[in-house]
Amino acid sequence: MGQDERRERIVEAARDCIALSGIHGAAMAEIAERAELGVGQVYRIFESKEALIAQIANEDLAEMRAMLDALDGGAAGLLDEICALVPQSIDRCFDTRRVALRTELAAEAARNPRVAGILQAVDRQGRAAFEELMSALRRSGETVGDFRARCEFVHVLFDGLAVRSINHPQADRAILTRLVQMTLRRLFA
Repeated sequence: MGQDERRERIVEAARDCIALSGIHGAAMAEIAERAELGVGQVYRIFESKEALIAQIANEDLAEMRAMLDALDGGAAGLLDEICALVPQSIDRCFDTRRVALRTELAAEAARNPRVAGILQAVDRQGRAAFEELMSALRRSGETVGDFRARCEFVHVLFDGLAVRSINHPQADRAILTRLVQMTLRRLFA
């Protein structure tokens, strides 16, 4: 088994363990066992749990960037393409494992400045990528601050949906999809 495959197995195991047991409950030994590797092998690839968290956050960023990079409609079709991604994005907000992992990472960031720094750096990159994509929809004469606030609201909307999915997992996703699409069209049309 190559280094890349070991790395992937460790990251997937860490995602599972953190989602199930929290960051402090997910011991490196448990992560190693789930990855079917020795603890020493895990530490050779990731020097700490924080390094694992950074890898998880960066992989999530890469996934988001890949989704954004697939959009190519320019100003005319961009909003339609983004609205077409809403059902998939809402499903991700209701993915229990994903939401458990993200809320656990956010909770740890609130307690641990190093984890906060990792997540904030990744968030800055994600916001910049989204703003760059959405710049085609920036209104004439609009201030940078107003434009960024509209983009930030999209993040707030989806982050909020993810948290709501914990308390109301039976929410009607079809209705939510329509409402989010309507909101995006009002924000960016």
